[in-house]
Amino acid sequence: MSGKILLIDPIATNRISLGSILRAAHYQIDAVASLNEVSSLLNDALFDAVIISLNTPLDLVKLKAMPALSTVPVIASQQQEGDAARLALLHAGASDILTAPVSRKVLLTRLRSLLRARNASAELQLREDTNRALGFHEAAPPFQSKSEAIVVCNDPKSCPGLLAKLQSMRNRSFSLRSDKQLFDPP
Repeated sequence: MSGKILLIDPIATNRISLGSILRAAHYQIDAVASLNEVSSLLNDALFDAVIISLNTPLDLVKLKAMPALSTVPVIASQQQEGDAARLALLHAGASDILTAPVSRKVLLTRLRSLLRARNASAELQLREDTNRALGFHEAAPPFQSKSEAIVVCNDPKSCPGLLAKLQSMRNRSFSLRSDKQLFDPP
């Protein structure tokens, strides 16, 4: 699978090693040291994914604020482990999080998975847009299935409190019957 990947890492050796792994997997790579350098690249290219080495989730928020990268999947690489740090990155907009040093197999597998999901979503959107443009797109009728339940009581007149509580459920309708009326039509 090919694609254009933006690699952001302040450490040159990390950019070189990750770049060589990704190039060997037939990806096109643009590598930069900081977010400040990204804006100059956005005029020339559209990226399929971003791999960023982060110090804080704020870096990811700044990256996702760029209109050209707002919908692009982002793999965040972090030095520290911990659920709180991972959650902060996910809330900031990361599609996936890897702990450095990143395994070659894990990186390529996650990247392929994100690109497949992005491509599938784009294809579905294209199909929907085409159907709408050709006049085949109809609004789906709302699905409002209200199931009916029968509550069996020995004496239906003695169970109105139970029926009132059950009627508060919006997606069901209830009726009370005695055991003798159970098989009678409603």
